[in-house]
Amino acid sequence: MIVNKGVWNNLDDGTRSAVQKAADETGAACAAKSAQLANWYFEQLESNGMKVEDASPAFLKELQAIGAKMQSDWLAAVGSDGQAIIDAYKAM
Repeated sequence: MIVNKGVWNNLDDGTRSAVQKAADETGAACAAKSAQLANWYFEQLESNGMKVEDASPAFLKELQAIGAKMQSDWLAAVGSDGQAIIDAYKAM
């Protein structure tokens, strides 16, 4: 859920609780549907002759390097605010 912090803080406890409950329920339902669809897509690909397998460690390493470069470029553009976002994410 994405909410404006000022709006969120101005909600009464009951409303915040109801919104959070709805967001938690929706998140769980979406995660379950996503897993179901991912499995279905893999089954469809395999049934049509495509080989589906996990990415190799070498490919994953390449993706991590690309991600690190993209993050570095982004941080160079946005500065300390961006670093605060990354730090908060990593702390979760």
